[in-house]
Parts: sequence; C-alpha cells; structure tokens
Amino acid sequence: MNLARHVGELAGTAPAVFNAANEECVEAFRAGALPFNGIMETVTRVVEEHGTPATGTPLTVSDVLEAETWARTRARELTHRTASAEARA
Repeated sequence: MNLARHVGELAGTAPAVFNAANEECVEAFRAGALPFNGIMETVTRVVEEHGTPATGTPLTVSDVLEAETWARTRARELTHRTASAEARA
C-alpha cells in the first residue's frame, strides 16, 4: 500500500505504470509464473525503472498509453525471467 500511495503522490504517468505492472504481475501469479511476493517486488522495480515524471509538464492521453504499454512489456519481461530462474532452481 505504501507504494500505491507514493505513486499517487508522484502523479504524472506513474499511476498508469503502477496499475499496468500490477495487472501483468497478478496475471503471471495466477498462471503460476510468479510467486505471490514477486508481485510487489516486480511492480516496485517497474515503477522505479520508469522514474519520476517531470513536474508541471502537461500529459496527453498518448503519454499515459505509452507509459502503460511500456510498463506491461517490462513487467512481462521481468516475470518471464523470474519464472525461468525458478524453473532452473
């Protein structure tokens, strides 16, 4: 919950990134490709990699959709690596 609050305070595209990454991670968990504790670890990493948006910069719908697409792709990459690493262990 602390991450969700923090992301809300960041504003910009951060909430879209958080939500998209979370949705992808939950799907990976439900498919057995990510452990439960991996959800927040992966979402946190995606949000951190996305970075802090510039303040005072007006956003467009395209900005938000681009950030969402990036976050989904990055979360899938990370959950795929996690699943591959666990399969080798």
